[in-house]
Amino acid sequence: MKAGLILNVLFFSSGFLYANAWDIAVAVGDQVEFLNATGGVVGELSEGMSEVRALAYNADLRTLYFSDEERSDGSIFQLTVPKNMSANLQNVTVSTVVSKQVHSVKGVAYDDRTGILYWSNGPGHSILWIQIGSTDEPQAGQLLLRVEDQIPMGIAIDNCKRYLYWTNCGKTASIERSLL
Repeated sequence: MKAGLILNVLFFSSGFLYANAWDIAVAVGDQVEFLNATGGVVGELSEGMSEVRALAYNADLRTLYFSDEERSDGSIFQLTVPKNMSANLQNVTVSTVVSKQVHSVKGVAYDDRTGILYWSNGPGHSILWIQIGSTDEPQAGQLLLRVEDQIPMGIAIDNCKRYLYWTNCGKTASIERSLL
């Protein structure tokens, strides 16, 4: 693992619980850990991962989306999280959702109302999107916003007010937003 530790966190809350429910997913280096409300690890995934940077989750389909900078076969991937976390989590199928991008993916957000996956690409000064499930083939993505004076990093969706938020780490750091 590199000296500079990259830590990404995905919070999960749901109206239904399983015997081995998880409340938060944490990406560190080449794996994702699933933790319960008390901080106990209930499962780990590392299959098909080398340098995980961003996470998003579709609770309806139990699908985890993640970016991985080291893989050459794409930039954003998906896998189905097993209901039973005590199962062998190393036998999951990882598939490519977004084809390899010129700029690395810095943040990922899934809109469960529309089925759209958004991502930011930092030095690419852009936020892009794809419609999940529209094809089985990896997609390149469509441009949503180009922000020449910003470097978009983290990204989040407010489903109630229908805003897309992103962190800008350009010359003047800020949190920006746009209506969806």
